[in-house]
Amino acid sequence: MPKLLDSPEANYLIQYDDGDVELVTKSDMNRLVFEHGLWDLLKTGEEILCLQAEDKKPMMQVIPGEGARSYTIQMGDYEPVHLGPHQKGDLVDALIEGKSENGNTRESLVRLYDSTRDVSVRKRLINSVAKHEPFASVVEIVDDGWLIHGHLLLTWEREFYHPGTTSKTRSGSIIGDGSTESAYKLSTDQRLGVNSLREIQFEGQSHRLSDDEMDFIVRAMWSIANAPGKR
Repeated sequence: MPKLLDSPEANYLIQYDDGDVELVTKSDMNRLVFEHGLWDLLKTGEEILCLQAEDKKPMMQVIPGEGARSYTIQMGDYEPVHLGPHQKGDLVDALIEGKSENGNTRESLVRLYDSTRDVSVRKRLINSVAKHEPFASVVEIVDDGWLIHGHLLLTWEREFYHPGTTSKTRSGSIIGDGSTESAYKLSTDQRLGVNSLREIQFEGQSHRLSDDEMDFIVRAMWSIANAPGKR
């Protein structure tokens, strides 16, 4: 790892193992490399970042691929998340954010894990949730998604339709003519107390829901509470 000689206002003065000296900018990548000692994680790929389990939080690992071009995030026994070369900047952003939060990178890495998972809504997993209240009494599982209250279809793509009038897509409850999508948009920041559903048991294994799956559950709960009952 190069040696940091000086840290002027906008640059780092570093010396390589062969004695060469170079002035490099204080980019986020270089901050992590020279101030936080992550050279082998981010430059050579020869070191694994490991955050030990604490309280009820599982162990996390950031495992570099060959040449530190790609990475795998492993969190406990959940499915690993793979970051391609085009996503390395996202990892750098998460690490910088964590270092800025009193050096705690766990939460920022968890957010990266949840937002990166290339997982569409897993139908069998989500349908297992439909067997429990408040869903069981008002949700019918159909090919395209969940039919709620017998007239509002929440598709696997997390869109609302009225069956038979598919041109009327809604991002919220059943709404009268003239309503706009933007007025009823929902996000996983408004989870209505469903954070406990982020981790569920299915077929004897623990599963962590992706952001898209959480969004599906949030929309279902919102529509159950706000859409008129079965017609």
